[in-house]
Amino acid sequence: MKDFCNILLVGEGNFSFSVSVCETSGPNTNITATCYEEEEVVAAQKDAFSNVQRLKEKGAAVHFQVDCTKLQYCPVLAPAVFDCVIFNFPHCGRKAGVKKNRDLLAKFFLSCAEVLTAKGEVHVALCRGQGGTPADQPVREWHNSWQVVAMAAEAGFILSEVIPFKTSEHCRYKNTGYRSQDKSFHIEGALNHIFTRCLPIGCSRSVIFQAKFDDKWISFHVPEELVEKIDRNFLERTCCHPVSIVHGQLIKDVSEIFPVHRFSHSHSLLVKVNFNRASFYGCKGLLAIIYFVRSIDYKNSNPWQTENKIPSAILSFTGLSVDSCKESGEHSALIRELESAEYYLRPSLLVHIQEIINGKDFLPQTLHIVSGPVFRKCLISSYTMPAYHEILFIWGSNDDPGIEFLLSFKQSIAKSLTSLLKLVPDHIVTFSDKPNDQRKCDQSWFVNSKELFPEEHCTIYVNFGCDSSDSKHVNIGNIYVTPAGQIHKELAFCIAFLNLDLLAMLCFKILDWRMLWTFDERFLNQFQEPEVLWFKNFSLYPPSFTHDVSFWISPGGKFDEIEFHTAVRRVTGEMVRDVILMDTFEHPDTGQISKCYRMIYQSCDKALSYQKASELQLRLRQVLQEYLQIILR
Repeated sequence: MKDFCNILLVGEGNFSFSVSVCETSGPNTNITATCYEEEEVVAAQKDAFSNVQRLKEKGAAVHFQVDCTKLQYCPVLAPAVFDCVIFNFPHCGRKAGVKKNRDLLAKFFLSCAEVLTAKGEVHVALCRGQGGTPADQPVREWHNSWQVVAMAAEAGFILSEVIPFKTSEHCRYKNTGYRSQDKSFHIEGALNHIFTRCLPIGCSRSVIFQAKFDDKWISFHVPEELVEKIDRNFLERTCCHPVSIVHGQLIKDVSEIFPVHRFSHSHSLLVKVNFNRASFYGCKGLLAIIYFVRSIDYKNSNPWQTENKIPSAILSFTGLSVDSCKESGEHSALIRELESAEYYLRPSLLVHIQEIINGKDFLPQTLHIVSGPVFRKCLISSYTMPAYHEILFIWGSNDDPGIEFLLSFKQSIAKSLTSLLKLVPDHIVTFSDKPNDQRKCDQSWFVNSKELFPEEHCTIYVNFGCDSSDSKHVNIGNIYVTPAGQIHKELAFCIAFLNLDLLAMLCFKILDWRMLWTFDERFLNQFQEPEVLWFKNFSLYPPSFTHDVSFWISPGGKFDEIEFHTAVRRVTGEMVRDVILMDTFEHPDTGQISKCYRMIYQSCDKALSYQKASELQLRLRQVLQEYLQIILR
């Protein structure tokens, strides 16, 4: 056990565990031992009286008739706060069902929240199978367990560690049964669950942000789902974020082979909407993923304004380019909405290509490196990200880059990636130049640039389980080669870009991209060490809650799946881990389309309770009906 200043033990039977904790704790630890029964009842137990006397001799406080579900109201405890609260083998008694014991745990955690320090811990020991987590062996069915993690979430606690309950470490401990009965609990295979506080789940809000564009500052409302991602500065050299670690290592490795130029200034997050030409570098489908923004008068706006509604700027552009929309004459309201948007957030660093290669700082035969955050709408999953960091490599030459340079560059990237992925077993970095590579990937994060770069290109993969039939291929970047005259009058180019966030996830075994954006200090603290190993999750077995939504698409309306996912993301604040299309139905008489989606609510770093998930689902239903022109079923 850690060295705590103030320890509170509740639900004690014969106080033998309290004595054991007292004898193994340091001299500066204050121990308060309590039980639910009256003193006379406890004193009748074997060894209880002597244990109480020993505790008092050691300077510990002993209190009787303390209700662990009302600790904040107990006068003998006030005004103390505790670093650690311990409750071993809670039970309502006799044949109490799991529902009553869940209720006991939920009330206990709520009470602990009132008497625990900010960085304190709650220790709950449970018999084998009771907790309902994968740590139990065997695992009980969820409905037949005490659902300890879900009960703790109601009070804002997450499960941070699970360890065996070892009686050998507490030699004086003698287990008693419910309320000090002689019949003891079966504690073989018991587990100690350690809970900690987490950051609260925030409310959706709209924030005004300023970004520099053409030597002037532009103020705009940040889409709610990007508020916590717009200005985090992960790539600063002093930052210990895993994305920064990967970024620094890549640059270091390529610098050993090629002359490198890193731009001293950052490029704007904003791109000007241009209706005179295809401003989205020729890719019609890009309109579906663009975050459009409008400049606002900062002086007349509240920079921390909280809005309860999604702005009417949730737009649908699937498969439509600016020019094709105008030419067809369709969706005139959509075009008016689009024309009112002056800027959009860059979906890739490729939007800066012309600015870079025509700039005064650009030197041929030099590897130019640009990196920064990019933003685009996407479907919800563990690997698809509305915001991530991209690194862009640009090599220009008067002659075609040629096979020799391309081979050297591939070898450099492969060597660097192999070094970064040294802890990942059974993997290999590969390059595929097949135009129609059919291999199955876990995600598709990159911007499709084939219309900008129709010439030679290849895709960078990290392959896992290479020797098994269940191998996986993760696409982390692309390399393009363009001849002279295509994007520059005189120079030919080799251009590569990689998803740094995805690479960081692979390197450090981070299973959910949302963890990269957490504000919990326990995340970054793991990357302070000189030799960083795999990320250790500080929120174990977070509870998940499933909610379905079924709806009819309005007659004459068009349904955009990306906008549906964007609305879910915006309303729920990244509390939805996955969205699954369960069913599509066409009415045989009317031809009207119905869809059913399943939302899986689960937070990777916060305490998401059943009640909170239900509130978010209710809010989501209201928003979907109002803004996506659907009819809920």
